[in-house]
Amino acid sequence: MRWQPLVDSAVWVFNEFGEQLARAGWSGLDVFGILESGPGWGGLVDRIGESRNLKVLGERAVWSSWGVKDWTCRGAGDALVPSGLVLLWKVGDFGSQSPGASL
Repeated sequence: MRWQPLVDSAVWVFNEFGEQLARAGWSGLDVFGILESGPGWGGLVDRIGESRNLKVLGERAVWSSWGVKDWTCRGAGDALVPSGLVLLWKVGDFGSQSPGASL
């Protein structure tokens, strides 16, 4: 049940903000990282959930869900690699993830 909203959010973020995020230096893990042990605590896509009011301001992304504002920043994904952060499409494929994989 968690996967379809993640995939939908990943496609939306890629289509709407992919170029902007890449130009600002966001890594693949910053945007598409997933922590299997901590839903909602991975990269940008995992954190925004189904919110569609995202604003990308260079190194920082801001959104709100149910009236609660939240944010994350570029580089946050790389710091989570030791905790088990992997790219969305690599979940279950451990050992082949390279830290900071680019968009």
